[in-house]
Formats: sequence, structure tokens, C-alpha cells
Amino acid sequence: MYNVLSMRPSELSKMKEVSRSAVTQRFKNNEACERFQNRLVSIPPNLVREYLEETNPDMFNKFTVCLVSNIVGGVGKTTATLNIGASFRRLCDKPLVYIDLDSQSNLSQTISGKPQDFDKPVMFDYFSNQASLDDILEEVAENTYIIRSSLNNAYLDRTLGGAKEIKTKGVKLLEEIKSKLGDDCFVIIDLPPQISSALNTLVVAMSQMDGDVRKIIANPLRSDSFAISGSKILHNEVTEILDTFNLDANTDIEIHTFFSSFDRRIKSSNDAYKEAVESPEIRKSLSSVAIRYSSEVVKTLNKHETLFSSKQALKSTASQDYMDLTLNLLGFNQGQAERFQ
Repeated sequence: MYNVLSMRPSELSKMKEVSRSAVTQRFKNNEACERFQNRLVSIPPNLVREYLEETNPDMFNKFTVCLVSNIVGGVGKTTATLNIGASFRRLCDKPLVYIDLDSQSNLSQTISGKPQDFDKPVMFDYFSNQASLDDILEEVAENTYIIRSSLNNAYLDRTLGGAKEIKTKGVKLLEEIKSKLGDDCFVIIDLPPQISSALNTLVVAMSQMDGDVRKIIANPLRSDSFAISGSKILHNEVTEILDTFNLDANTDIEIHTFFSSFDRRIKSSNDAYKEAVESPEIRKSLSSVAIRYSSEVVKTLNKHETLFSSKQALKSTASQDYMDLTLNLLGFNQGQAERFQ
């Protein structure tokens, strides 16, 4: 079952760059907060949002689309999708939608316990006009939704094979979500590890949406040359998609490349960083936040949990880093550590 623990006062004080006592004083009389022996323990996402918006008023008021993609498998793509979404859930009470487009269905299994049943509709059926958004959208927690995947999504390219379909079907999906859940919804999409028509239609869709939409491609990297090559190809593919469909190459799609399991003590991580920054495209998009290696990542995935589902996982460096990365994606940069100094 999808579960995310509320924000701790120490985390919020770091974000706001204020003392813990200042946070405690701010929420002193608010009955919605959790307390233990009269000590503030956690703050619910609606109050976290209101507090952050005092200094960052535009942080949560945009419809946000975040594609999580690398054409190489095993880079932590599904882990990133899961935990960026969970970080948003702790920061904000606005609608959150996970979309699983990978036929392996790992995201669906982690959030819902299993892939979509083989005889139930998935995105393939939606793009084939055989299912509506309501048919595939499931609420898994308050204001938190998922569109699950199954092996049927292996046929996605068949229904997105032509230029007309690529130009229209992704836009239709995002506009319908926006209409149903509001223009301050956060949509995060786990893409298959390949150059696919799904990537094409969603990049085209984002480029066609108006300027009030926050458009993100989160590009996780493993610390090896193969994954770095995959990132280079992804960067080039986004440029080629925009060129093919005569869309503005200067569109406001932001690519955020980040290392998904980085350990500065290990030579291979440092060598990979040096190799990555030699690429102009990656150097330009490389986040200052790297996800540091933590055994809690594997442990939580094995239990079908996020890094924010237990107090033990919440103490990990990876949970801290995913929170910082999500703040970065949302345009909030206060109080974040530089990982590459």
C-alpha cells in the first residue's frame, strides 16, 4: 500500500534555512500537526506547502509534467519516478499522478502490489481510443493516482506509429488530466528504457503546452560509460524530435540529469562524473544533486515501499537527496547541498 510519512520539523527548517525552533513556533498551535509528549513530530503536506509558498509563491501553482527517461535500463529510472513523486507528496497536497508506461510494470508493482490485470485497460488501450482516462486512472491514496501498466503496453508503438498520432495523443492525455485534476497537478511518467513513440508523443505534447506548464525530463545516470552514452542519445533525441515536428528548439523543456547512485569514495563514480561533464549536453543539464548510494534503496523496493515509508528509510542519504532533487525540479534551491564541490 502506498504510504508516505509527513515532513519532519528538521527537514523543513533545512529547506527554509531557519532554526528548528522557528518551525516549531510557527506550527505551535496547529492541531493538524502530529505531536509526541507536546513535541512537534511531523507537519502535513498542506501546511508544508503553505509555509514554502510564503517565499516561493509559484512553486506549486503550475501544472507539471515530469518524464523520467534514459534509453539504458538499470539506471534507477523507476526508483527515481517513485521517490520524486513521494517527495512531492510530502511537500504538497496538490494532485499527484504516476503513469507507468514501461511494460515491465515495476512502478505499478511497487505502488499497487501488482501490474494491471491483463484483461484490464492500460495506456495502450487509451491511445487506441478503446478506453477513457477514467477507465485507467486509479486513486491509491488521498489525491494520489496511478495509471498502471501491463505487458499490453509493449504494443504502444503500434498505436503511436504515425506523425498525426504522435502530435495529438500525448497532448490529449495531458490536457484531460489537467481538466480532471486541475492546473496545479504533478504528473510523473516512467518511460521504457528505449527510444520509443511514447517518448516522442510526450516530448511533442509538452512542447505544445502553454508557458504556464512546468516541463521536465528527469534523466537518471548510472556511474558507467554505457549509461552516460544513453544520456547523450536521449539529449540528442529530444532535439531531433523537436526538429522533426518543426517545434521550437528553444522550448522550455528542462532536462535534469543526475547520478542515481553516487559514491564519492569509489573511483568509478568519480571517473563517471568526469566523463559526464566532458559532454556539453550533459554538463549543461547536470544537477548539483546526486543520489548518494544507500542500501535503503534496495530494501524499500523489495518491500514495495518508497524511501519515505518508514522512519529507518527516512534517515538515509538517498531520501534526503531525492527530496533535494525534487525541490530542484520545482525551482526551489534554498538550503541544498552541492554534491560536486
